[in-house]
Amino acid sequence: MTYPVHGWVATPVRPGGHPDRHCAIAADNSKEAAELRAFLVKLSGRQMRHKKEFTNPALLAGLWVFLSMLEIMEAYSKEELDSLKATAQQFLGKVV
Repeated sequence: MTYPVHGWVATPVRPGGHPDRHCAIAADNSKEAAELRAFLVKLSGRQMRHKKEFTNPALLAGLWVFLSMLEIMEAYSKEELDSLKATAQQFLGKVV
């Protein structure tokens, strides 16, 4: 199986050239992939059914949040983010 990149997610492709329905992150059985899946599900804010570790939509939603976070961390300094956090806390309280 090859793993061409479709957008941000590498998806397995069968010899016929059709991508499987799950992404490489979902298909990987390594400890690192399991940790990444748990992290992405947490970022997605989605709740999983009992005994369900993840869903592909939850992984994609979490990946979107993670990529957005990385871009923000590159665009703003720690001081700027702390200032924005303080401003948000004025409006939202200690929730932020």
